[in-house]
Amino acid sequence: MLYPNPAEAQKSRASESSARRHNIRKGTRSCWDCKRRKVRCVFASPHDTVCNNCRRRGAVCAGQELPEELAPPRDQQIGDRIARVEDLVQDLAKQVNVLTGTIISAQGQPVRSLHEAPIPSYGGDEAQGIDRGFQEPPVSGVVALNTRRQKPPLLGENGKITRALLAAFPSHQDTDNICQFMCCHKFYFHLADSASFGSLEREGLTPLKMPPSSAELMDPASHPVLLAKKMLLFCSFLQSGIDNIHGLAEEPGAIINRLVEAVSTLVTTNEELHGTMECLECIIYESVFHKTNGNLKKAWQVVRRALLVAQMMGIHRSLPPPVKNIDPSCKTEPHFVWFRILYLDRYLCLLLGLPQGTPHTEMPPDSVLASDGPLDKLGRLQAVIASRIIDRNEKGLQAKDLNLTQEIDAELIRVGSTMPEEFWISPRFVGVEVGSEDEFWAMARVSAQMFYFNLVTQLHLPYLLFFDPDPKHDYSRIACMSASRELLTRFLASHHFRSAGACHRALGFIALLASMALLLGHFDSRLHPKITSVFAHQRRSDRAMIECMLQAAEDVRGSEGKLLDEKNEQALRRLLLVEEDFSKGRNYTVRIRSGPAVEEEETDGGAERKDSKIIGIPIPHFSHITIERRQAASKDQHEHQFDSDSGSIPLMPEFDTDMDQFLAFDSPDFPALAATQTQFFGTAAFVPQLSGVNVGDTSLREEDLPHQLLGIDNWTS
Repeated sequence: MLYPNPAEAQKSRASESSARRHNIRKGTRSCWDCKRRKVRCVFASPHDTVCNNCRRRGAVCAGQELPEELAPPRDQQIGDRIARVEDLVQDLAKQVNVLTGTIISAQGQPVRSLHEAPIPSYGGDEAQGIDRGFQEPPVSGVVALNTRRQKPPLLGENGKITRALLAAFPSHQDTDNICQFMCCHKFYFHLADSASFGSLEREGLTPLKMPPSSAELMDPASHPVLLAKKMLLFCSFLQSGIDNIHGLAEEPGAIINRLVEAVSTLVTTNEELHGTMECLECIIYESVFHKTNGNLKKAWQVVRRALLVAQMMGIHRSLPPPVKNIDPSCKTEPHFVWFRILYLDRYLCLLLGLPQGTPHTEMPPDSVLASDGPLDKLGRLQAVIASRIIDRNEKGLQAKDLNLTQEIDAELIRVGSTMPEEFWISPRFVGVEVGSEDEFWAMARVSAQMFYFNLVTQLHLPYLLFFDPDPKHDYSRIACMSASRELLTRFLASHHFRSAGACHRALGFIALLASMALLLGHFDSRLHPKITSVFAHQRRSDRAMIECMLQAAEDVRGSEGKLLDEKNEQALRRLLLVEEDFSKGRNYTVRIRSGPAVEEEETDGGAERKDSKIIGIPIPHFSHITIERRQAASKDQHEHQFDSDSGSIPLMPEFDTDMDQFLAFDSPDFPALAATQTQFFGTAAFVPQLSGVNVGDTSLREEDLPHQLLGIDNWTS
């Protein structure tokens, strides 16, 4: 038989070759794909036509008995696999809620993550971990919706932080009890630090929403920052009033402190997690927590961290850059967050006598101000005035600063006039229910009023402390005492409305300052006949308000928090006794001095003064004032006798402010006094040194009182 041309002969041979099967060794069963990958080709059963490796990779399983050309190339396989994955993702998106979906195996059993592990809690249930609430019955099919099971736990560093945060929670039973209690009560006060009052007026108040059970709250798939935010809000609710939660195996105070400490250690001080609005909110919430708890120095340190983080994010600019959010549904107002940080920083600086973090006084764009509510505008203006007062105090008071003080006072009056007259009525809380929206707005109004009158008190307090008969200072004395009286009235109204457990110690410190200013004002008023006639009829009511404030501190003492530090409370009671004694004609010496009181007494007063019983009154920014009782009043007497019992108690924190500038005036408006010179006005002698108050026969003994003035740490904790 003749063959056609050579080309046709070669084509015929190739066709015959492709039709024949490839001869392989007997017993060998392997596919071309496994051979290329140099892996063992294993079939699940002798009847399977696809090996395990090809089934897992989704590849075409072509056995070696067939020509290798029939096996598809690897590039084509990869493309086919990508297409199949895309189709699978689309099918999953249609059938499963991506937040709560669970992949189910072909046998109907949930596929458990290899990284999933129980996380113990502090309060117990260690063996069960957090997975005890995630058991589901078998479900047939490929994909099923699981309403209780969360996403797989986070991996990497964020996963470690989340697990550490979860370990700080109390037992599951305690967490369930608290969650159920929170679901039955409305809580709004967190809104004051998360949204402007203008937006709250437009959109309405939304109460705090927390998961109803520990299984949902303690989600191992939560981002650590979002979990930390829930933990801080959880603590804020417990801090607001916890008397009605029964059956807890652990003290609420211990739960709160542990949760806040965990958040502070793992999240708010972790620079790797900074840069998002949620993390910045966590830092603000932590500062507010410490402020409410009375730890003002800690609150100040935390808000300074918030200020630095906010500046690194650029939200302090008039046109801030786009901010980052972990939760896309989170609504943020960068301008409001920046204002809230400034407000909180200056609020604390005024109480602690510390410099402000930034002199930023620029107002946001008109588009932002247009959406502000009246309370927002009042707060922004108050923050600007607080900045000016802090700057004045930091530079040291000079004679020319009286004009600056009057200028700031006029600005304060203009700020007050921006609000309607009915706004300034002291709320009575008649018909207001605890936990209602009316309570939120009433407390927001009272807080704004108290900060306003605190600014007036802080502005004019230095001139009340001059104890100078110059009539130029009469206005400041009257303004300071009037503002202190208004502040105490509102403090008592708000405290009587709220339960004893809802303790806000920062307001207690403001009330303490107002009480001290009132009592010192009555000391000073007896030196000036004009002022005496103004305040004589108000003295008894002022003392009664201070007594009520002390009674409020007694009421709170038995609860989780304390309105006043016990030593501060005792000191205020002693100052009341001193003022009463002074009103009966007893002679006292008032001293203004820089530096620690007791150390100065040792160097310039001798052993008798060292053992004298005195009370020191540290004043923010202006060092200390002390009032000593003298045995006799004489213009020639410079040596005083004291009781043998000694001790000193602070009413305000101790500061190292240089008082030389405060006293060394070259203007005739402020006559300079030598360091050892004593001046007598009326029945009291005034020395420009710092000392304390000797109250003679009181129940406080030497062992009850410290021998030196306490500092900021003691006063704020």
